[in-house]
Amino acid sequence: MSALPLAFRLAARVERGRLLRWRARAHRLLGFLLGLVVRIEVSGLENIPPRGPVIFAANHVSSLDLPLFLSISPRPDFTGIMGDEVRGKRGRLRLIPFFCDIIFAPRGARESVLEDAVRALARGDLIGILPEGACSGTGVMGKAYSGVALLSARSGVPVVVGAWYGQEQIAANLRRLRRTTVRIRIVPAMPLEGASAEQAQEETDRLMRAVASMLPPSYRGIYA
Repeated sequence: MSALPLAFRLAARVERGRLLRWRARAHRLLGFLLGLVVRIEVSGLENIPPRGPVIFAANHVSSLDLPLFLSISPRPDFTGIMGDEVRGKRGRLRLIPFFCDIIFAPRGARESVLEDAVRALARGDLIGILPEGACSGTGVMGKAYSGVALLSARSGVPVVVGAWYGQEQIAANLRRLRRTTVRIRIVPAMPLEGASAEQAQEETDRLMRAVASMLPPSYRGIYA
């Protein structure tokens, strides 16, 4: 396991309130910069509570999902869950601590990841999960992992459901010097159960069908 960049260690030493104030400013700057290339149309942002523990889950469209969400989120206290392979992407890693906390999820370490996520929720954080794990690159939904249901059941925190699309076209539109319209819809939270592995998967699939219902048919994939 490679060591994390210096920025992670420095962020861990900063007083929490000060760090969150800095991140709130960083999110606004991110929103300005993204606004140069993206036109974001968002509805339902009021369904994210202004404080207290929250789980947010959405479909995974592209590597820009995280910055897009941070640019519109009313919360600086965001913790994301990412696959452990991101540790190898040193350039991206150096920027992350300026904007949010991250829980890395190595394969086979589900329990420790859930424990870290429960602690972040107990602190009052907004946890972001993209249950499909890997982005499709095309926006078409794939099979989701059940960790989101297990986290909701274990923490007692319901899941705010989001759906977005359009960001998979950003690179192509940039080559044509065009702004891309990204549409985001957020609906009220839904509780998920996870008493067994089978139930957790069923509940996760129920959540993903709710996500798919907010997307155009061409994006729904296996949840059509």
